[in-house]
Amino acid sequence: MFRYGCNTMHHDRGDAPVSKPSKIVNQGRPAPASTAGGPSLLDEYAPRPDDEIKASEADTWQLPFQTKRVVVALLTMAAHDDIEKLDLVLTPYARWGLPDRREWGGKPVFTKDGPQEFFDALREAAARFPAKGTLRVPPQPNSAQFYVRHGAEPMWAYYTGGSPQSPDILAFKMVIEDGAARIDYIGFNAHNPPTALEQMAIRSTNDPPPPLKPRIMPGSMGERPPLPTMVPGGAPTLGAPGSPMPGAPVMPRVIAPPGAGAPTPGGPAPTPGAPAPTKAAPAGGH
Repeated sequence: MFRYGCNTMHHDRGDAPVSKPSKIVNQGRPAPASTAGGPSLLDEYAPRPDDEIKASEADTWQLPFQTKRVVVALLTMAAHDDIEKLDLVLTPYARWGLPDRREWGGKPVFTKDGPQEFFDALREAAARFPAKGTLRVPPQPNSAQFYVRHGAEPMWAYYTGGSPQSPDILAFKMVIEDGAARIDYIGFNAHNPPTALEQMAIRSTNDPPPPLKPRIMPGSMGERPPLPTMVPGGAPTLGAPGSPMPGAPVMPRVIAPPGAGAPTPGGPAPTPGAPAPTKAAPAGGH
């Protein structure tokens, strides 16, 4: 894992975990009014009991299999205005900003003043997405799932809304933290429709976003030995024509019996071009 676990470009966030306030109190506010033209994501998860989300379950969440469970837990907390349980679904250094994999405008969720600013913005953003919206999780090949499951690579999931001219995205960057699945970055537009500055930041190509799927580079698995070349006659070789393959077993030398045109061990070598000796007939024969 240390050698092959990550061969994609990453972006230095330049932040560090911030100590959370000692006491965060739920305010029990109702969910924001839906602006999705019908029930919103918060309306969808408000009927769910919030007390079912416990640390004993959160410590067993894994990627990529329980991606939606982690996201639904966060949305259920937002619907119930339960700010006290955020550390069950977020990493200690989680950030939020624009819905872009480059994490534009990212700032810490947990600050010295608490996560209230983030929580209020998340609730307002979630109220813009329809209740039956589909959580999209890009499929991961088996080779990429290995890196995600072991914490070497993140994975993304997102809701889409708005219009083609003014798309709205609610994105979640998932990671493995202390052996369990957690959300490390939440991206959404703070305004609807997005401001010109927000759209320019997302469309910027100066810094390409990291890939959605881990790239499995051919060279990451070590160098491949050279393939043998072919010589006339079809014999593969890595050296000069006629030389044996490196590592091939040495075959014993076969000595032909006397009279077969081959030299007898210890006897004189035959003269080139001379006929082979014939066996004399026995005396007195008929």
